[in-house]
Amino acid sequence: MRTFKLLTLAFLSLSFVILNSCSSDNPTDNNQQGNFTFLNVGNWWIYDRYIIDSLGNQTGNSTTDSTFITGNETILSKTAFKMKTVTTGSEDVENYCYTEGEKFFMYSDFVNQVITTMLKNLPVQLPFSLDSMWVTIADYNSNTWLVKIDTIPTTEIVPGISINGTFTVSGEKGVTKNIDVNSKTFNAQEFKLIFKFEGYVSLAPTIKQTFTITVHSWFDKKVGILLQTYDESKFNLASFGSYKFEGFERKLLRYNVTE
Repeated sequence: MRTFKLLTLAFLSLSFVILNSCSSDNPTDNNQQGNFTFLNVGNWWIYDRYIIDSLGNQTGNSTTDSTFITGNETILSKTAFKMKTVTTGSEDVENYCYTEGEKFFMYSDFVNQVITTMLKNLPVQLPFSLDSMWVTIADYNSNTWLVKIDTIPTTEIVPGISINGTFTVSGEKGVTKNIDVNSKTFNAQEFKLIFKFEGYVSLAPTIKQTFTITVHSWFDKKVGILLQTYDESKFNLASFGSYKFEGFERKLLRYNVTE
């Protein structure tokens, strides 16, 4: 009987150690995953991508975006998920993301890629970019948040013409709406990422110029981004004239997500 009691006590002690070890590991995993459960290596999403006008109407033919998670990588002390996007007729793009609780972050390369895409047809190169940092893309617990404000000193963009002002990146929680994906309806939450320049061009030093790029992302915590819209925008560049940048939209067609 005494031997049986000792074996029972040993078994209970071992069980306690194992359970305690598991409970200490789980919070770490949850903190990395946050409350967004769609982030796992091997998961993929296929989007329909098309140009939209100022009213949000589709114009022209569509192309296909395919995004999939290829692995993990440590960036700025965060264990991030590496995401690769393949777009018909374009070069492959890599991005990184991680989550904490109700916040979804993407590496600053994402912001710089958006700016490059929107300004690709501009005849000059504007000094808008973010340095190496994590950017809050979505935050369910905040209505607005500031990512970064950069002061742009007087910078020559072409010989004899300079620009100066401030470049701000901020976030905003938007509305919810129902989005259908593959015959299933999701109540998605919108988050906006807003890039804004306010400043002056030397050819018209007293006329304040404002240029805004807004990206709307509708999230489902279990599936991912269901819809992403890049608003059409315009920028007046003194004697260079007014330039319109096409908006476009990416709508989820199908996905494979394991939690």
